[in-house]
Amino acid sequence: MDREEARKREAGFLSYEGDAAAVYRFGTGELMSRSEPLERVRQNGESPIMSGYDLILTGPITQDVDAPAILDEYRANGFVKPGDVVAFKQAGEVTCWYVDQLSCSKLPGLLGHYLAAAEMSAEGNYNQIDGIINNEAPKPPSILDNLRQCQEEAGKSQGGAALPSRDPER
Repeated sequence: MDREEARKREAGFLSYEGDAAAVYRFGTGELMSRSEPLERVRQNGESPIMSGYDLILTGPITQDVDAPAILDEYRANGFVKPGDVVAFKQAGEVTCWYVDQLSCSKLPGLLGHYLAAAEMSAEGNYNQIDGIINNEAPKPPSILDNLRQCQEEAGKSQGGAALPSRDPER
């Protein structure tokens, strides 16, 4: 697979609405010929594709299952092998893991810039660029709610009952 096709698949993974996983395997051919060391790629928040990895598998995962449990299952079933990088998108947050011979290690920062770019393209409101794709901003209280609160506070500060509220929707 060429780098452009891998990036398109990666963008699909990052913008997927639900929980998902992506498996990267150190590639051959074009991807490997122009690769950067994985540690430099991680520090720059870039994609494993920049380090010569090929995106070999993406798909949905079960919600509310922690990444180490999924990695253990992937290792037991032969879905991943030592040297692979696995990315999980759970509740809108992306974590990446390096699969070693005996364990898996978290790779903080990997895909950081790509997640931000995917969020910028998918986010409905730019005031919520926070690492969680397409979440909504908190709803501000309505003017009517503010007025009612002020009336209650005014009534309490005068020692009497709150002023009766009139429902303008009647």
